[in-house]
Order: sequence, then C-alpha cells, then structure tokens
Amino acid sequence: MKRLNAVLAAGAAVLGGVGPALAAGVLICTPDLPVFCGNLHVACAGRSRIAAVAFEVAAGAQGAEVRFAGGDVWQASQTVSESGRVLRPAGSRDWIRIAPDGRFSHRIYRGGQAWMSVGGCVRAAG
Repeated sequence: MKRLNAVLAAGAAVLGGVGPALAAGVLICTPDLPVFCGNLHVACAGRSRIAAVAFEVAAGAQGAEVRFAGGDVWQASQTVSESGRVLRPAGSRDWIRIAPDGRFSHRIYRGGQAWMSVGGCVRAAG
C-alpha cells in the first residue's frame, strides 16, 4: 500500500491530483495521433477511420465525467490502482486509463474490433 500511495502521489504532483484524490479541477487530455489504431505497441498498426479526439476529465469521489471534443459525455465509474485511474462508462466495454505520469490509453470496441488511442493529460489552468 505504501508503494501504491507513493506512485499515486508522484502522479498527483505531475497532474495536480490524478492519484487517489483528484480534487477540484479538470484534466485536459490530448491524443498523440488523430485516429484510433488496432495496435500501438511499437507504432500505429491498423489505422482506423475513427477520430481520436481530446477530452476533459472531472473526477469526484464516486465517479468521473468525461467530456469529449464533439460533444459526447461519459458518466464513468473509476478504479484506482498502481497503474493509475481507469474510467469506464456504464453499459460499455470502452475504457480510459490515466497513468500517474499523465499518459493515457483509451480503448474502444467498434465493429467487433478493439481500437486504441494514446496521449497525455495535464491539469487545466484555473
């Protein structure tokens, strides 16, 4: 538990609270590539036509609201572990994992296939 708290505290310092207590504030997350990919282990293999868009995360004690550029909104549950915070919308297999260092991976399932986008998050000014 001490290790988990240290990892999350380090991430919280970078993100201003992505660890256990994302207090008042919002994270702004921007994808590295303009589209989702079938495989991102080395590079984008299997480029999709699905646009990867920026999103904002406002997390509270019980869940998080994720607002995507273009207007989609998730009311998401959240789980915290050593690998960061995982956000999942109700009734969907899709998820976003935000690591303590601010990097994110966003997995979606469309047309019977899994697609992924990666990028980075920073704390919104204000």
